[in-house]
Amino acid sequence: MSKEAELSLMVAEFPMLPDQLLENMVTMANRIRESYMEGGLSAPMSTRVLRRWAYYYISLDRVSPEKRLPVSLMHVYALRLSAPEQDAVHALGEGIFTDRYYKV
Repeated sequence: MSKEAELSLMVAEFPMLPDQLLENMVTMANRIRESYMEGGLSAPMSTRVLRRWAYYYISLDRVSPEKRLPVSLMHVYALRLSAPEQDAVHALGEGIFTDRYYKV
């Protein structure tokens, strides 16, 4: 699925989330996929996992805003990875989300 198609799907499914957040989530998913294809990560991120990430992000409304992104990503995707791979995923998140992403 193209980035544009995936973003359209996410915007349609999650209208309550800011478009910029969804765009960054799709960018993150694509970077994870690229890293997987290059051998940097042992698992890709499917569109299904991306959707679960958004659902889980929404469900964490009682978690502090600065921890919602990494906590939700950890639970739906990164827990299956080794510690060094988790660090790599968090580094990607810090680069994409800048001031909104804090490693847990």
